[in-house]
Amino acid sequence: MILGKYDTSAGEEEVNHQNVPLSSELFRPIWPNILIAAGNYKPDTASAAVENGHVDAITFGRYFIANPDLPLRVKKGAPLNSYNRATFYGGDKKGYTDYPALE
Repeated sequence: MILGKYDTSAGEEEVNHQNVPLSSELFRPIWPNILIAAGNYKPDTASAAVENGHVDAITFGRYFIANPDLPLRVKKGAPLNSYNRATFYGGDKKGYTDYPALE
């Protein structure tokens, strides 16, 4: 099962996730199989969710768009590029292929 945080913005704007329950926390007690979550995770919160047993794995979308070298950045503890939500879902290469990689 793949879960995301409750988010009805359809990708158009940032959502305030304060006091919003993680779907993984709701479903883990009733889902004994592999549980993969997505949505607003950063490397530290993703690691915590896996280590705490809330999920088996985390997927990244927006941060992979902004950080094509995301696995290397996580491994090195390097800062992440901020993503530009305004360039999602259409247009040209701006916002998809122009984010800087680590040097």
